[in-house]
Amino acid sequence: MCMTWQHGILITPLSEKSIAQGGKVMNIPDFTKGKWKTRKPVFGFSDEY
Repeated sequence: MCMTWQHGILITPLSEKSIAQGGKVMNIPDFTKGKWKTRKPVFGFSDEY
């Protein structure tokens, strides 16, 4: 799953909260439900496209 504008709805408030707290690290929910751990990286398009 890639990051979309919908996820930006969550990221922006977390960024603002982090800045307000002096750069504190914020926990971000795992939108992939753990699939990021086993997903094969895609670096470009193949002949399939």
